[in-house]
Amino acid sequence: MYGNFKKYNSDFMQQSEVLKDKNGNVFKFSKNKKGELRGTQIQTDKNGNLISIKYIDNNSNVQTTTYKNGEIHSKYQEKLIDGKFIRNGDYEQYQDGIVIKKGQYLNGELNGEWYILNKEKNNIESKKYRNGEDITHKVKEELKNKIESLASETIDALAENNPTRAAQRLGRNILLLVKAYREKEKIPQIKIDFQEIPNLEIGEAEKFYSTFYKDGSPKIFAEEAMLDMEGKIKFKGKFLEHYDNGKIKIDTNYNSNGKKEGMYKEYYDNGVLKYEGAYLNGEKIGIHKEFDKLGKEIKKETFLEKEENKKKDKIPKKRKGTLKEILNVERE
Repeated sequence: MYGNFKKYNSDFMQQSEVLKDKNGNVFKFSKNKKGELRGTQIQTDKNGNLISIKYIDNNSNVQTTTYKNGEIHSKYQEKLIDGKFIRNGDYEQYQDGIVIKKGQYLNGELNGEWYILNKEKNNIESKKYRNGEDITHKVKEELKNKIESLASETIDALAENNPTRAAQRLGRNILLLVKAYREKEKIPQIKIDFQEIPNLEIGEAEKFYSTFYKDGSPKIFAEEAMLDMEGKIKFKGKFLEHYDNGKIKIDTNYNSNGKKEGMYKEYYDNGVLKYEGAYLNGEKIGIHKEFDKLGKEIKKETFLEKEENKKKDKIPKKRKGTLKEILNVERE
């Protein structure tokens, strides 16, 4: 389905599997006990950056979110049929948090009304598709011919010496005609059966944990989540939180102890960086910066590594980047 794969790890888990392609892109599949793809599926590039998140419900309905340069690029619905993802339902494409393209698919083909925002973001173009074919001009021509036909009938009605009745007939018929054309192009919607906040049992770990907004947009994504004995959720691995406009709010990582590890970045809802700094075992280290909504630095602090984190058994075995990059230390 995705090209040539090889096993990314030697261990095969009954409910999840990790594969990668020849370009180093990593695919993490979540399966049910029957071996069917269910729940959250993710794709990342070789650097760990998200490419896509798919949520598959028990009826094989799919909500897909794709990412580009760390931000949501598109959201759309799909059906999983015979191992293939087929677009079916709403589609939205974003640029800088703004919807620039909106429409619907039916069985993998563009269908119905589509709206496209131009590059200058000052005009919206409307197009109509049927089974993937652009029929915008055809529909306009069909509608024009029908209206002309109705107008001809109305002219005949004028011969009855009742212009008011004729005009009412023309107006009513045109409204019914336009409504009929619109109804004809409606695409059936898919209802994705997702939980806004999934239930977790104490001590239970869930791979690829996701929470959602009411429209199915991703809110929180974590590679793993677990409910501890105190009823608090502990995260592990990659963690992302989104605003309801699709922009990234928090981008960070958690270690195996459920504590922040590595770079932490927080953004305003307009995409401007709000805060950044590094963590080691849940503690701030190196330089931490805070910015205003225009991106201007307003605060800067330096944190020293704590003694307990300097012990070898406390330091993670794998940390990417140089010491300078890890600690976020700048030369004076």
